[in-house]
Amino acid sequence: MLRYCCTVLRTIAITLSWQVFKDEEQTQVDPLLTRRLVSVVGHLAVCQLNHLDVAILGELKRRKALRDQKKEVKNAMASSASKGRRRKSSMGVRR
Repeated sequence: MLRYCCTVLRTIAITLSWQVFKDEEQTQVDPLLTRRLVSVVGHLAVCQLNHLDVAILGELKRRKALRDQKKEVKNAMASSASKGRRRKSSMGVRR
């Protein structure tokens, strides 16, 4: 999608530059083309923000949840192992 967006922006920029330089005396750009360029750039920015929000942030949240889950399992195993050691040592003291 990014490649397509770059192609569209490049085409619009070439059209704008061609329009400005085709007549040396005319230094103004057609407001319709400028408005279209700003509209396309704004739309692309919103699409990129949406992509970041949905795809990237979702993936980061998923990875964090997996790390937290692994950490909980590791802590649970460590605590159960330490309880088992305490029981064995306390059993050995009794006579």
